[in-house]
Amino acid sequence: MAKKKLTREEKKKLKEEIKREKLEKLRLKTLPPLPSLDVSLSPINKEVPSLLDIPKNQEVPVDTTPITNENPNVYKSMFVEVYLESKDILGKWSWGLERNQLDVDYDSIIEPYLKHPKSTKWGTLENERYGKKSKTKHHHIPVTALSEEIQLRWQEIKLDYSEVFTFRISGKQRIFGYRIKNKYFIVWWDPKHELIPV
Repeated sequence: MAKKKLTREEKKKLKEEIKREKLEKLRLKTLPPLPSLDVSLSPINKEVPSLLDIPKNQEVPVDTTPITNENPNVYKSMFVEVYLESKDILGKWSWGLERNQLDVDYDSIIEPYLKHPKSTKWGTLENERYGKKSKTKHHHIPVTALSEEIQLRWQEIKLDYSEVFTFRISGKQRIFGYRIKNKYFIVWWDPKHELIPV
C-alpha cells in the first residue's frame, strides 16, 4: 500500500503539532504545577446582559470620548517608574537557575542599581552605550527572538506583550521586563546572561 504524500498545509500542521508536544514536555519537565483555581468564584463567570435584553425604548450608552493619536515616543521624555507586580519567581529554568533569585538579589544588587534609571528619562537610557563597539546598554528584544522555553514561560504567566526590555546592570547581569509608557515592570533577573546567552 503506497503512502499518501502530505500537502504543504498538512506538513505545516504536523510540524506545529510536534512543536506543541515538545513545548508541553519541556513545560512539564521544567515548571512546577500551577495551583488549581476555583473559577466558580471568578468575576469573569458573572453573566453579562445581552444587547437583546435591553428594552427597545431604552438608550444604549455610547462612549463619545474622542480618540487621540498620542505620540508613541512621548515616554522618552518621562522618568522611569519601576514596578515589581509582574515578577515571576516560581520554579526554575532548565539550566538550574531558581527564578526566586530575583528576591534574593533584589536588595543587594538590583535596588541600588535602579536608583540610576529612576532618576533618568527613558530617551537617555535607551541611548546609553558601552564597550569599544558602542553597543546599546539597555534595549527592546522581540519575544519571538527568545528561546522556546522563555517564550513558553512568557505565555504561561500571561504576558501579552510583543517585546521585553532589558536593563544591563553590569557585565552579564540583566533585568528582564516590559515597558508600558514610562512604567517598567520587572519580570526576571538574569545574573549570568543565561536567558539570552552571549
